[in-house]
Amino acid sequence: MTGWSPGAIAAVVAGLFLAILGTLVLIDAGFGAGSFTSRTGTALSFTQTGLLAIVEIAFGVAVVWLAGDFPWYGRSAAIVAGVLATGFGIVLAAWATPFASVFGGDPASGWLWIGIGVVTIVSAVLPRRTVSPHTASTADLEGPQAPAKQVPWRRAG
Repeated sequence: MTGWSPGAIAAVVAGLFLAILGTLVLIDAGFGAGSFTSRTGTALSFTQTGLLAIVEIAFGVAVVWLAGDFPWYGRSAAIVAGVLATGFGIVLAAWATPFASVFGGDPASGWLWIGIGVVTIVSAVLPRRTVSPHTASTADLEGPQAPAKQVPWRRAG
């Protein structure tokens, strides 16, 4: 019987940080009908465009979701997400100036994405705690079986 992974805590914190950062940048950049790449916002000393803020919110929520215990996705989805985030961070950090008009031109954002990607990969690789069924301390949610009721027979007469 598998349980939770200690690495999931770090992934949840990293995902929440990224989603909150994206929300703060989006609030600072302002909402409007214009292009999300034309306005920049600054939060926690990261200067970014609204487009990067939306990407951060979406990825942060995805990381928090992947850190949960869903039986249908496995660790491979979290590893792929971490590799994508690390690659995106390398692109942002190495080529900050050419992508300045799209993502805000801040190399620190690239290093943030590299860190989030590495945390996601490490948390996915950490083994889950295993708990034997004999030592598990879960509440018994199902009561004992009720005895069958006796139905009195009536005779037709």
